[in-house]
Amino acid sequence: MLRFFLLLSLAVLPHSHALACGDAKAEKFDKFFNRFVKEAKFAKSRTQYPLMVTVVEPKSMGITQTSVSRGEDEFTPSIAEMMESNGMGFGGVKLSKDAATVTVYRANPPVYLGYRFVRETGCWYLKEIEDKVE
Repeated sequence: MLRFFLLLSLAVLPHSHALACGDAKAEKFDKFFNRFVKEAKFAKSRTQYPLMVTVVEPKSMGITQTSVSRGEDEFTPSIAEMMESNGMGFGGVKLSKDAATVTVYRANPPVYLGYRFVRETGCWYLKEIEDKVE
């Protein structure tokens, strides 16, 4: 249950609060992500619903995919609030021109979450969350 709450918390991601961006003015990932992490309403405006959530279990080599609707995500707190309340930290960022993956983790008990973002028409959006069960 905690893992599902964590996934929804990280997914807190309506387009009315978007930063000014577009084809003519590509948004910088660092500015976008700083706001995305802190503001749940903005994060939801920049999430592609239904949000795909993939749970990977390396020991059993199992993979489960599910989706989260905007309605299921309605009351989820910001990523920053979720991380603080669960003792989590950032593990790193892999960034290319139009894609980014941000890792969030907790060492004990282990939780590793990967957030996959895409840039479309100059704006960044959360596309998928991967939960790696150790």
